[in-house]
Amino acid sequence: MTSRSSAVLGLLALACAGRPVVAMNPSAAPSLRAAAEVPVPSHAKIVLEPLRIIVGSAEGTSSVYDARTLFEEGNDALMQRRYDEALTHYDRLDADFPESRLVVLACYNAGLAHEGRKDYAAAAERYRRLLARPEVDVATAVDAEFRLGAVLAEGQRYLDAAMVFEATLKRPDLPPSSRIEALARLGFALLETRDFAGAEEVLRSALAFGREIQATQHLETDYYIAMCQFYLGEIPHRQFDAVPLRMPREQLERDIVHKSDLFLLARDRFIKTVEVRNPYWATAA
Repeated sequence: MTSRSSAVLGLLALACAGRPVVAMNPSAAPSLRAAAEVPVPSHAKIVLEPLRIIVGSAEGTSSVYDARTLFEEGNDALMQRRYDEALTHYDRLDADFPESRLVVLACYNAGLAHEGRKDYAAAAERYRRLLARPEVDVATAVDAEFRLGAVLAEGQRYLDAAMVFEATLKRPDLPPSSRIEALARLGFALLETRDFAGAEEVLRSALAFGREIQATQHLETDYYIAMCQFYLGEIPHRQFDAVPLRMPREQLERDIVHKSDLFLLARDRFIKTVEVRNPYWATAA
């Protein structure tokens, strides 16, 4: 992960160059999955994770490990950004203890490790593998869908990303904040496919939904509201860039008027982005 100052400098460079700002926000992303410690009643039956014991040959060396040990060692390596080492532990857990309840969590964290390595195709494969497992709980599945859509977008597979977020939005129990995030990310993906009309509709619907629930719901962050407003500004910005200046004089005058209208619309929308006061998107705007 880059520092906040580096992210700001990167956004300034991208904005000045007229290039799209990456939609992922590492600070808002779900963190690595940890196995919860659940209190056990005194009368309860305790089911332990299976152990694997490897006994050496001539030297008489041996090693003992279980799924939890591999999981925790993988998490420790991931937190310290030793991504290859983390993946080694998670893959060993999957191979040696395929029935462990920790396999799903390890698969999710392995996706994060691949993201850390910027191998977005491998990260997408891990999240798809996780989502295909029948025992995955709803919260982890939703987080995995968001990560999947985000890494597909990072890999410029925008149509695939849009399909993931469209599927997420069909979930009836999606929390309001997650719905706004899914709409923001869907709008970004549609924008990148140059479906400007579709992107505008989705982004506007997210802002309308945000206004609708603000009296009764507390949003944890204004990041995705600001993101929607920013990409609403990007639509006329990109349309402005695409308008040619042509001769003869009458055509040139029409093109200049059209570009001027798009310029003013983009400016107004970027000003509204700043007014949301989210530091990340205000800087980009």
